[in-house]
This record gives sequence, structure tokens and C-alpha cells, in this order.
Amino acid sequence: MKLQDAYVAEAGAMGDWGKIGYAMKNGDTFDYSDPNDGSYSNNSVLVESLGESGKKGWQAKSKVKLNDCQNAAIWDIKLTAAGSSAQGMVSYTTSVSDGPTGNTNACRDLTPSFKKLDS
Repeated sequence: MKLQDAYVAEAGAMGDWGKIGYAMKNGDTFDYSDPNDGSYSNNSVLVESLGESGKKGWQAKSKVKLNDCQNAAIWDIKLTAAGSSAQGMVSYTTSVSDGPTGNTNACRDLTPSFKKLDS
């Protein structure tokens, strides 16, 4: 998030993972992805155009069952224009899905600090 904030401050636009200098390797447990890979490449997505609906900027999808958290659960971070936020020009909102048939709180319980990334 700090890399995206720095890029936005410098360019006035959103940056995909390559532009902001972020890299995440997939592992045995999670696949990581930039849901907007390439869509920010020409600096055409200005912060203001994110609007209230925002865009996903980061996603992790589980490859295995983790305790009571089902396989294919998704952790993601959505970016929106911050408006008057003290955090800067971009606001972040996290969400966790518990997989196709998962316990509604099982995945959230695995990562209780993930919600603290909200701004």
C-alpha cells in the first residue's frame, strides 16, 4: 500500500504491480494476483476515476484448505479515491471470502490483523 501511495503521489495515477515495484511469488498455499494487471499501464486511471466503487488492487486465493477455511478462499484489497481521508489520495478496503462452502468466519479468524489495513 505504501508503494501505491508513493506512486499516486508522484504520478497522480494508479500503478499496477510492475509500475509500483511490487512483486509477490505464488507458493504452495496461495496464488497472488494483481486483478488490474495492465489496466493502469498507461497512467489513464487517475485516482479520481476510481470513484466509490473502486478497483481491486491485490488478491490472494488459497490453494488448500486451511483449518476450517475452505480451499479457494479469497483475501483482497480494494482501492478507492480517498476524498478527505488523512491517509492520502487512495483509500483501502479489505475483504475476505470464505470459499465456496466455507464457514463464514473461518478465514477471517486466520488473519485477524488483515482488517487493520483498511484506511
